[in-house]
Amino acid sequence: MTRSQNMATELKKTGESSLAQIKAPQELVHIKHKITLLQYKYWILMLRTYRELYEDGEAFRAGEYCYLSMSAVTEALGYQPKTSEIERDLEALRVESLVRNVLEKDGQKAKEGTGFISQWKVMSTRIGVVFPDVLREAVENLDRKDSIFHLLNWNIFNSFTGKYEAVLYKLCKDYVGVGETPWIPLEKFREYMGVKPEEYADFKRLNQWVISGPVKRINASELSDIEVDWEPERKQRKVVALKFRMRPKRQTMLDLGDHPAFRFAKVKISLAQQNEYLAKADTETLEYSILRANEYAEEQEMKGEPADLHKIYRKAIEQGWGDEYRSKLQAAEAKKAKEEVRKRAEAAKAAADLERKKASEALRAKGEEALASLEPEVLQALFERWKTEASPPAVMSKNGPSSVAFRAWARKALAVGEG
Repeated sequence: MTRSQNMATELKKTGESSLAQIKAPQELVHIKHKITLLQYKYWILMLRTYRELYEDGEAFRAGEYCYLSMSAVTEALGYQPKTSEIERDLEALRVESLVRNVLEKDGQKAKEGTGFISQWKVMSTRIGVVFPDVLREAVENLDRKDSIFHLLNWNIFNSFTGKYEAVLYKLCKDYVGVGETPWIPLEKFREYMGVKPEEYADFKRLNQWVISGPVKRINASELSDIEVDWEPERKQRKVVALKFRMRPKRQTMLDLGDHPAFRFAKVKISLAQQNEYLAKADTETLEYSILRANEYAEEQEMKGEPADLHKIYRKAIEQGWGDEYRSKLQAAEAKKAKEEVRKRAEAAKAAADLERKKASEALRAKGEEALASLEPEVLQALFERWKTEASPPAVMSKNGPSSVAFRAWARKALAVGEG
């Protein structure tokens, strides 16, 4: 029996609603992504196109491309992106991993990994992508076009960074209709959340890492559509059970009408906030500020330090990181261009040297053929003439007509292979 089934059985004993009411048999445990908002938009556009074509009766085979016109991309984004940018973003979607833990029918956990897309191609009038089978099946099995956005916002592109907030979110989501969960015995809650007996034995640490911490992250998530709080039940000051209360909130959907200045943002920036930033800097400077902020956030994460992108974006824009970063990138581009010019010059010189060498070797071979065609007495006469005209040292002529110095002179005298 799985943890979900055990939990459901226990809750049924209390007469409360059961976790068996969860409709989806597959539960997200951990998805980590680092794609940008713009890359996500491309992905959503292609998924929507796939679904619409599927509903219109087009059957896609495994490995078959789904195409979206460049004009549709331009219309959706509000500007015409550069081909090189599209290629870069599609490649990022191809290599970035989606990893889900799936509860198989036999009750065994299986880890399933894939990219956001499997293949891509960019042409002058359209872009094409191939979706992994697991995504194709998910899109094809949806009942309505609009349901794709909610489903994928949670299952694939949610903002949670650990399994506890993901599992807790799923638990609360299933009870949002009644507004609260039943009282859950603490040990059953630990079991449901996947906490091992030896982990977080002290309630203070369990609360920090498995209860309060995840609740804060759910409430802070731009993508979460519920707000959560919790209440403990105590016996002699010891927590023995807990329940969660939740209320729906307006989910922040990614607006395809966002200003292009924020296309590299990795978190949602409200339209009001965008307008505030746009009043402080031009589009290009904002883009560079966002890029530098992303880079800084990655540096912080590598150090194991928290990185609040909203705060970092504000700091970067208010302090003008974009100007410095633009200058840095432009200097790097100039250096790169200079290096490419040097490499091209070296390559051209090497190619010219090689051509000269080939030509010289060809002439030498032609001269040797001419010498080889001479009668022995003619060759000997030519050798004697060389000794008279060139007066070579004895060491250079001791090998007779086979002498290297003689043969070079002879090729020149015959006007063949003198190069």
